[in-house]
Amino acid sequence: MRVAGVSLVAFLTGTLASRFVGNVLKRGAGMGEFKGSGHLLICGWSPKGAEIIRDFRAKEVEDPRDVVILADLETTPYEGKSTMFVRGNPSNADDLRRAGIERVSTAIVLADQTGPRTDADDLDARSLLTTLAVESMNPDCYTCVEVIKSENRQHFERTNANELVVSAELTGALLGASARTHGLSRLVADLLTHPEGQEFYRYRCRPRSRAAPCGRPSRS
Repeated sequence: MRVAGVSLVAFLTGTLASRFVGNVLKRGAGMGEFKGSGHLLICGWSPKGAEIIRDFRAKEVEDPRDVVILADLETTPYEGKSTMFVRGNPSNADDLRRAGIERVSTAIVLADQTGPRTDADDLDARSLLTTLAVESMNPDCYTCVEVIKSENRQHFERTNANELVVSAELTGALLGASARTHGLSRLVADLLTHPEGQEFYRYRCRPRSRAAPCGRPSRS
């Protein structure tokens, strides 16, 4: 009886451990499905994705939302707390549903560099398809889209994307302005990133009275 009991415990322990390892491997390979809501969805992947998540998780920001990465990669491109990887095509409806598109609060469409072609027009074409898919499946989510070429802005303006970030325009404008106003690029980086230095704050002010000053600042 004692031997049988030990064998049963060993069998149950082995089964649970095997299931746990299987779930971890499945999650790391992006085969799962996100069940939460109100999350940030990153569609596509590039080195900018890691920068976005690091900024999102900075102690100065303290954003508690989950981050879901939807990209056509074999394994997760980023390991972090409250971050989930879903393997799939960001413009595919079924893969978007696995990433919780119907319940997402904000979607970021990156110029996806995971495909075989990485020329600017091809990247923008894929981003355009992804943007159309996201907006058609959840028009209420706030969508931020990276656009590579200025000439392609007109196509994205026909979508319902909330914000378009055109890399060529911003880089060119910042370089030109920095040549005229020395140190401007460092000022912009200081305001937009969170390692040290100055930051933007949003103040919630109440009607002024002698007993009640302006409200406490909140990070934005």
